[in-house]
Amino acid sequence: MKTKKILLETGKIVVTIILLYILFKKVNVKGLITIFSRVNLWYFALASFMYLAGIFLSSMRWRLFLSNLGINVPLLTLFSHYLKSLFLANFLPSGGLDVARLMFLGKDKIKEKLSSTFMDRVFGFLAINIYVFLGLLYSLQDTGKYAKIVIVALLLQILFFFMLFSKRTAFVFSILQKLPMGEHLYHIYEFLHSFRSKKIITMALFYSFLIQLLYSLDVYFITISIREHAGLIRTILFVPFINFLSMIPVTVSGFGMREGGFVFLFSKYIGKEAAMATSLLYFVSIFLVSVLGAMLLIRFRRK
Repeated sequence: MKTKKILLETGKIVVTIILLYILFKKVNVKGLITIFSRVNLWYFALASFMYLAGIFLSSMRWRLFLSNLGINVPLLTLFSHYLKSLFLANFLPSGGLDVARLMFLGKDKIKEKLSSTFMDRVFGFLAINIYVFLGLLYSLQDTGKYAKIVIVALLLQILFFFMLFSKRTAFVFSILQKLPMGEHLYHIYEFLHSFRSKKIITMALFYSFLIQLLYSLDVYFITISIREHAGLIRTILFVPFINFLSMIPVTVSGFGMREGGFVFLFSKYIGKEAAMATSLLYFVSIFLVSVLGAMLLIRFRRK
């Protein structure tokens, strides 16, 4: 198992290096440095604050699911856990953010906590897919050849979403019981049915759309900080797709996938160098927010 993990992580490093090499070959490095030299720090600080606000809303969505399962944790505590997990995720394999969040919650009621984290991801992905679909429609003349792939992916996720909450399709998930560790997975599925309340679903979707909006505003203010303008609506609709790309576990911390997404989607409007600079500054803004988590971790260890 250790050998397999080493090979996987080595593969990610290799893919990351190759993608970044290809991307940097396409941009003018001197032009990139010039863009960095003119960053307006006030707008960049505002951009980072947008991401921090998105993390706070993510904590509210997480609390919504936990409360429904009878696990009452103060919002500020969950916000603290999220920030600490965000920092640790910089050094952990894919999925490290969720693993760290569960670790900070404690070992009691682990199935309920696991199902709350799973639902947190489900609603996040659903919101991302809807943004991607709207972005596709907005720029159909440029992305028409990808339309079928995106539409099929969106419809499959919506189908899975409804199957997850419908009693009529419960028999499909009963198959889980026949798999290794299936009983545990099926118990988690049963917990998910406690989220069938229309109020919870509505609130979770509301939070999810706002979270992605705030992440997009992070990028929007970054483009303003380097004196470029890709358009507010375009940025709001494109960034969720880039966030999705960066979560695909084939590179280290999304490097290469994220940059490729920015260059592919934004180069036409602000140029390759500005698109690459925006991507790197977006990562920096996320990392700076995660540093708050590092400070909380240091404080926690001292206690």
